[in-house]
Amino acid sequence: IRQYVALLNEALAYMNDYVDRYEIDCGHRRTGSLIAGTSEKHKAKVRKLTDTVRELGGRVRYVDEDEMRERDLPVAFNCAMWGEGGTFDPYRYVNGIRKVGERKGVRLYEQTPAIGLEDGSPVVLKTPRGEVRAKKVLLATNAYTARLPFESVGRRRVLPVYPAFVETEVLTDEQWQRIGWSGGEGICTAHSMIASYNHSPKGTLVVGTVKPQIGFRSSLDYQASQKLLAIQEAAFRRRFPMLNDVKIQHGWGGWVAMTTNFMPTCSKLKGSEGVFYAMAYQGHGVPKATLMGRI
Repeated sequence: IRQYVALLNEALAYMNDYVDRYEIDCGHRRTGSLIAGTSEKHKAKVRKLTDTVRELGGRVRYVDEDEMRERDLPVAFNCAMWGEGGTFDPYRYVNGIRKVGERKGVRLYEQTPAIGLEDGSPVVLKTPRGEVRAKKVLLATNAYTARLPFESVGRRRVLPVYPAFVETEVLTDEQWQRIGWSGGEGICTAHSMIASYNHSPKGTLVVGTVKPQIGFRSSLDYQASQKLLAIQEAAFRRRFPMLNDVKIQHGWGGWVAMTTNFMPTCSKLKGSEGVFYAMAYQGHGVPKATLMGRI
């Protein structure tokens, strides 16, 4: 756990610096990130979690119900572990990273599947229309690692998980006033199966990951069903009944990778000189993935 806390501290600091250094326009708001309680029994759980994380070096503090109301946070949440972090638009962030890479001379080849790999010096990657030879190859296939047509460490170390999300239409100022949340903090719940609630930079509310699907190689073609998206909408309606006139604009889902210890896995493939892997960034995944890019 201490390693996890240290990694998260470093990842958040690195991402903040990265966004500033390269002036990435992604609506990044450093408003804080909360693990919030939704019931009386959560108060003791969240307080204990906060004490533990602080002892392990985490930059967090406990926020009681009175302060939650003072800070204009939604009444659906009655306490929180308040830590560093915030919200941003991940699509704009990834496109910003792409532009940084292109300015530095990185060449990107999309829609080019790897259908084979020959380890050696150099490493040879086979594609439908040719071969790529390189001194080093990084496998960054995350949840889809099980689909690789060659043996890799990810098949044994990562578990594909399918979270789903729904996004509301843009809320009016009057609708936002009904729930507060003027600070735009990122919120996830203290449940064992975490649910997330985000006040997006464009003024919508994004809800997701209540009952994610767990998949294996044969099920990675799965797409978010109406039933799964309905679960996310029900969570939104339950937490924010005062927004019963707000419509859901759309929903989506996608496969991500998890590990049993919630730590990213990053190393050289056993017995190889030039094949490496990096994947599984659950929990503040974007900052962790950004940091792994540096490593």
